[in-house]
Amino acid sequence: MRKYIGLLFLTIFLTGTTNAQEDVTKLPGFVPLDGLTLFNEVETAMEVQVGESMLELVAHNAEKDNPDFARVLHKLKQIRSYTFDLSDISRSQIDQYLAEINTMLLNEQWEIVYRMREPETTANIYLKTAGDEVAGMTIYSIDRNDQVIVVNIAGNISLEDISQLAERFGLPDISP
Repeated sequence: MRKYIGLLFLTIFLTGTTNAQEDVTKLPGFVPLDGLTLFNEVETAMEVQVGESMLELVAHNAEKDNPDFARVLHKLKQIRSYTFDLSDISRSQIDQYLAEINTMLLNEQWEIVYRMREPETTANIYLKTAGDEVAGMTIYSIDRNDQVIVVNIAGNISLEDISQLAERFGLPDISP
């Protein structure tokens, strides 16, 4: 019986927070990735979307053990990650896909804060600012197996928060 009461409480909680959520597509840190050629021509190998309700739930559960990480999660509105297997696509076409992502972000006033190019790996990290806050972060990387990963994080976060996320998820620390 307690299990059903818990599920009922969780359902009410998630429904209540879902109704209060703002439209993430209107946030400055949201990137309309589905409009890119890559998303229309290549099948997604893996897609993960974490909305505000789930981020709040995870933040609530993390508050006791990791309050700094929980504080960061409370500020986020959405995390989206897409993985594409481009092993059957020519390198020039892959370069065109990546150039399109780069051009779109730069045209929307995103700033490249980290760029890595090695013979077998390329990665870029972009930040979108709104006033003194970072409104979003977008990351793309491609590895030697021609697997492309694109991540977009929307929400108001500080550079200190980004450092927390980098530490938690094994990303390069780009904070000053």
